[in-house]
Amino acid sequence: MQKLTLSTLILLSSFSSFASQSKFENLINKVISPYLNQLENIGDELDIDINWKSDHPNASVSMKKNRVVMSFHGGFKRKFNLSDDAYAITVCHEVGHLVGGYPKVYPTQKYSAEAQSDYFATSECIQKYFEKVSREVSFDELILLDKTQRELCQNEGLESNNCLRGLIAIANLSNAYNGVKSINKYSDEYVKVTNYNDYPSAQCRVDTLRAGLLCGLAQNEGNNCESSDKVRPKCWYHKESDELTPRWKYEGSQDLPEAQIMGETGEVTPKPWGCHVEVSDISFHAAAYFAPLSEYEIMTKGFDIIGPCVLKKNSDFSGAITKVKGRLFYNINPTDK
Repeated sequence: MQKLTLSTLILLSSFSSFASQSKFENLINKVISPYLNQLENIGDELDIDINWKSDHPNASVSMKKNRVVMSFHGGFKRKFNLSDDAYAITVCHEVGHLVGGYPKVYPTQKYSAEAQSDYFATSECIQKYFEKVSREVSFDELILLDKTQRELCQNEGLESNNCLRGLIAIANLSNAYNGVKSINKYSDEYVKVTNYNDYPSAQCRVDTLRAGLLCGLAQNEGNNCESSDKVRPKCWYHKESDELTPRWKYEGSQDLPEAQIMGETGEVTPKPWGCHVEVSDISFHAAAYFAPLSEYEIMTKGFDIIGPCVLKKNSDFSGAITKVKGRLFYNINPTDK
């Protein structure tokens, strides 16, 4: 029997590591390539960081000062034992933040919203990936799907293998979501305001990915996405709310006028995107150094809350007030500015 020397083992290990990095890059490039021109036109610089060796469970995008950075680290795929198809949806989700359209984070509209990025991932992006990378679903994988889910792929003339393949990938990817979820269940949540700025529940994300998949497959067959199993789910999307919420183009990273305040609320009025809060008193005010927001402007304009209205009339509050497009908003996520 031939013995392996230490140098041979090191060489084999290095080759294996190189092969894994190459396979990882190839998967990501296949997903990104149809959108590369769009991505390159978003800012002045596009950096794609692909690092299979990294144990950091990271898949993310960021935009700052016209520089777009996309990061994909192998730790995320390994930690949740994701298949190539499931990880392809992850990459599609990150692409979706940049080119997935509305609804977007509000009010800056810098990225497509989390749930919209999910919907884009399976309705558009994964369809292109499946065209490039074909495979047949195995019998062992089908065990993950109950009869109802399998029948979804037989209705309306959908391409059965890619439909089943997509559902199996969603089930696998859901292992990365915190909370109770199943590919064989549906959320009973119903929002009154579209979820622009937060992750939906784990089950809602599964529902959104499934609806997007079925929509994309239907469109491939020349059909529409008007049926309830293909539209954006009501667990995060409210059609009337979204249609009445103003839209504008993201203007790039900048110092937005801002102030930290403590005070008391006045009248609170529902809005399609959340609510408007009048301010009856300010007990503390600290304006930002580079882009100050005055106490007078806050008192005279009040501010908007995006999503569920967390404040009531005549209640104490504290937080950051930021000015966007002439309006004032409460506690905007710093990464969305």
